[in-house]
Amino acid sequence: MPSIGETFRVTATLTDLAGTPITVPDSQTITLYDASEESSQVKIAPTHEGAGVWHQDFTTLVTDSYGAWLVVWKVVKDGIVGIGKIKVFIDDPPVKGVI
Repeated sequence: MPSIGETFRVTATLTDLAGTPITVPDSQTITLYDASEESSQVKIAPTHEGAGVWHQDFTTLVTDSYGAWLVVWKVVKDGIVGIGKIKVFIDDPPVKGVI
């Protein structure tokens, strides 16, 4: 689980309606919503790893709130829109020296 102020990665496998991996979508928008449900970061150029697998890195700020965050991944291919949602729990910073 990532903590406030850390970078974390979200990975998605994109396929069309026939189950074929999407390697060249028309567009992608990945939006990270913070725990207060306000848009925190918007990305439009994720990294393609191959075979329809894509990833996007996000970094939270030390001033961000912790709790349940939401990633909404929107893909458009040949006029068809696909939307996936991923919940990420962002923890407050760990205290050093405390187990």
